[in-house]
Amino acid sequence: MTSSRSYNDLSMAVDELVNACQQGNTTHVKALLDGGLSTRLGLRKALEKAILNNHAEIVKLLLGRGVLDHCILSSEDEWPWLLEPADTTRSLQFAAVNGKTEVVTALIEWDIRLVDCVDSLKRTALSFAARAGHIETVRVLIAAAADIKAVDVYGLTALDHARAAYNRDIVECLEAEIARVKA
Repeated sequence: MTSSRSYNDLSMAVDELVNACQQGNTTHVKALLDGGLSTRLGLRKALEKAILNNHAEIVKLLLGRGVLDHCILSSEDEWPWLLEPADTTRSLQFAAVNGKTEVVTALIEWDIRLVDCVDSLKRTALSFAARAGHIETVRVLIAAAADIKAVDVYGLTALDHARAAYNRDIVECLEAEIARVKA
């Protein structure tokens, strides 16, 4: 792509990237990015589509190429006019709240420091997965040594979030991990 492209051409290229991310077409995603599509164009939707469709390699490719690591927790029909800090999160939390275990695993393998990354309210991927009821994702995060004692701005841990959502299996899993760590 050249800088003389029109807005419509650019918009079509971004739409094409979003579709390629949704379909898992890594080759096409690479070609679009290699062709000069700027990763600073607000490609959040492409990142979200790759995560929601469990395309871990594309997620890593986008983040590795500099796509901003921001996702929106509400659906398009729920978007408020002005986003609050609580509406945005990072790719790991977004994958965790949606139960995309393959993406969670790939992101942690790509950069283990992500395991305890927090959003603006200090919520971790573990607390998102615990509240949403995704036991396999919780297990992956625990295996990656996620901080089970991490506290968000409301003073809640992943165990508190699991209890609030009545996720008994996850409560038991987290309690067992807490007991194991104390032993």
